[in-house]
Amino acid sequence: MSEVSELPAEGLLQRVRALLPQIAAAAPAAEQARKVDETVMKGLEGTGVFRSYVPRRFGGYEIDIDTFIDVGVEVGSACTSTGWITTFYAEHNWLLGHFAPEAQNEIFGAQPYVLAPGAISLNGRATPTEGGAMGALGAFIMALARRKLELRLLKEALENTTKLAIFVLF
Repeated sequence: MSEVSELPAEGLLQRVRALLPQIAAAAPAAEQARKVDETVMKGLEGTGVFRSYVPRRFGGYEIDIDTFIDVGVEVGSACTSTGWITTFYAEHNWLLGHFAPEAQNEIFGAQPYVLAPGAISLNGRATPTEGGAMGALGAFIMALARRKLELRLLKEALENTTKLAIFVLF
């Protein structure tokens, strides 16, 4: 397959459909392992699907909602879990596209897209609490279980947590 950065948004759904037999064949093993097969993930990355909602200025597709739903339905028809994680990962790039321009530059300047779980309330207000540690622990365990824990990101999170804890303390 071509280099992902060279692939246009046009043809995305066809490229994803071409992987459906591989996704379906790997579905039982994904169910058993409770993790999407790595070769399937690499195949999906090769289609450019995770660039779906990356801002165009960073080489993303900014696809429309109908295409996003079509991709999810197609992948989900072969393996529900893989369909969910595909749309889950793609959607988080959309969320990151709503961050401040400086944050977007930092995130998408370092890599073409992000494969990371997360939750954001665009109109909410964060309030530090002791209970937040449980959410952080849960996210840590998820990243560890999915073998997506990166030392650099962990270090950044710990530094930011320390700064926040000091701010709350004083």
